[in-house]
Amino acid sequence: MAAPSRLLSVLLVLGLTAAACGGSDDSEQSTASPSASASPSSSEPADEASDESASEPETEDEAEPEDGVDTETDEEPEAETEPEEPAGPRVVETPLGAFEVPADPQRIVITDAGVALPLAFDLGVDVYGTWDAGGLGSPDRTLLTQEEWDSLELVGSGINPNVELLAASEPDLVIHQLISEDDVDLIQPFTAVVPFENSLSWRDDARLIADALDRVDELETLIADYDERAAALAQRIDDEIGDPSVALLRVRPDSIRVHTNLHFSGELLTDMGLRVPDDYVNEPAGSRNESTLLVQLSAEQIGELADADYILLMPVGTFVQSQDDVNASLDALQSGALWQTLPAVQDGRVTVVGAHWFFGGLRAANLALDDVESLLFG
Repeated sequence: MAAPSRLLSVLLVLGLTAAACGGSDDSEQSTASPSASASPSSSEPADEASDESASEPETEDEAEPEDGVDTETDEEPEAETEPEEPAGPRVVETPLGAFEVPADPQRIVITDAGVALPLAFDLGVDVYGTWDAGGLGSPDRTLLTQEEWDSLELVGSGINPNVELLAASEPDLVIHQLISEDDVDLIQPFTAVVPFENSLSWRDDARLIADALDRVDELETLIADYDERAAALAQRIDDEIGDPSVALLRVRPDSIRVHTNLHFSGELLTDMGLRVPDDYVNEPAGSRNESTLLVQLSAEQIGELADADYILLMPVGTFVQSQDDVNASLDALQSGALWQTLPAVQDGRVTVVGAHWFFGGLRAANLALDDVESLLFG
């Protein structure tokens, strides 16, 4: 029985020696972890490299850390971040006072399809609905595309706001072009509202609307793009043509109106380095409503446009005038004897333009640039 006893003693000694050397599989895996966690090369997918490192045991050489590299990392625990509190309402300053709006409105209604709605779409804002002030049921006489129009819910129709129908749509923000002084008092009790009126500066109007939508930075980028394009066109006009004057006529069944330098269209012409004829240059008054934006001409006064180097014709009536009636008025103007005597007419420097010259706003301004480039340079 001496042999088994001796064998047992030897095995016990070997076991104690192994324990003293710390040679367990777990300790080797831990020592090798810095090498094993290295990123795979760019030519090898990361998931394939992970599978290989998990299935193939590392050799002793692979587990050995490089000289001078500290294999122990003392990572500090990440500090706990406090959850962000939801942003509170913002205050939008307008010429009509300060108005509070929600920080992140989800159901926006915009009542103006000429200026504010196109701008909202250009700024990437999701608009819930509008009311159809013209009762058109379509984007006619607006700057909206059919796709944009179809994306909107109509929450009213007609010039007078249907407050009950608007309230039923449950908007959390209404951007409203004032029709009467009572509008805000009608709407404000059940929702946040930011009113605006067209001023003598389309950029100021755009900035107010963008502030209400919390898109000021995006707007400034778009305005800078427009300004750069307008300045380039102005330089080209100066280099190749000089200092031409441009008369813009709005032709309606009941009147012919020439836009002055104070109108939106006059501001656009100034942006492009152009000017209205001298007879239509006015000084601004205290407000837009008090300023002379239009001068009405009779058929007998058409000869007063003789100083205009170029003429833009805008056949746009009111919402109660059909386009057929407007077109008939345009035909009557162009067939008149006095019209035929105008130098701009005789030299072919006349073109018909759309309602964007009347509406105002950034989208309209860019369309106006297209018109002038086409008229002056083909």
